[in-house]
Amino acid sequence: MAKIPLLFRLEEDPQQYQVTQNLLRGVWSFSSPQALLDDQSNTLRDSACVSADVIALINHVKPQSQSSINDIRMSFKKNSPGWLLNDSDHVLDKILCLSLRLWLFVNPDLEDETMTLQQSVQKFLSKIRGSSNKWLWLDFCEQTLIKRGKFRIVYTSDIAQHLTFASKSDIRVFSHASVLELYESIAEGAIYPTGLLQELRKTFNLLWPIEDPWVAKRVAYLESKHDVDLETGIGHHEKFDLRTYPMFGERLAKIQDRLEAEELRRSNSRGIKTAIWGIVLTAIFGLMSAITGVMQVWASFQTVSH
Repeated sequence: MAKIPLLFRLEEDPQQYQVTQNLLRGVWSFSSPQALLDDQSNTLRDSACVSADVIALINHVKPQSQSSINDIRMSFKKNSPGWLLNDSDHVLDKILCLSLRLWLFVNPDLEDETMTLQQSVQKFLSKIRGSSNKWLWLDFCEQTLIKRGKFRIVYTSDIAQHLTFASKSDIRVFSHASVLELYESIAEGAIYPTGLLQELRKTFNLLWPIEDPWVAKRVAYLESKHDVDLETGIGHHEKFDLRTYPMFGERLAKIQDRLEAEELRRSNSRGIKTAIWGIVLTAIFGLMSAITGVMQVWASFQTVSH
């Protein structure tokens, strides 16, 4: 399993490092965690007491994936934790959304209180679904996007944002691959839409084909530089055929379209520059020919006059 990004390092703050270790064990079920928390949970890192509350919150929600949103609300009201000062539906929904962002990396719509937690998550993530009949370039990978497409990879902790454009040149990539690889083998995997986790891992292998030794080194460098988690150890796939990506195919096709547009723009730009240089060189050679002709006429005139 790939290294998990560090939020708190032991040498920087031993107390906070231990807090995060506890959170990893309690929230993501890592038995030997290094440390992981994203920006959305930075406000929860101030004390060991807070980490215990967060773990208790997640552990309260985890067994209720088949319960309705309303039943989960009622369970909080019935067994109100000490830190819960307001048990209104609005507050409880915010708490539940926080737990889902931390635990499952999603922020679903909870308006339909009759739906189960699992149904809410699956309905939200099903919006990602979009296939394509296109084929990707055979050199489609992170380096192609950077060098030929002039794109930049930015990292997100929201699965729903994976492979979307943050701006014209920034592509979002989910940054906690090993957590989801673990979830595939435990109960959490059933909460997500069927095939989503496997396909998400395929997109990582598409961007960073780790069977290539150079790419493996590149992945290690990116994980260290950006404190993200990209390697999943997935093997070879028919990864350039977007028909094999029922969830992320449309998003990959849009990236390919942008890549092709950028390649065309650069090709046209090169063509224009070549044409301009051709015109300039033609003018220069024409001028040189004219000067040479004048000099020859002058030389002839001098010879005749003498």
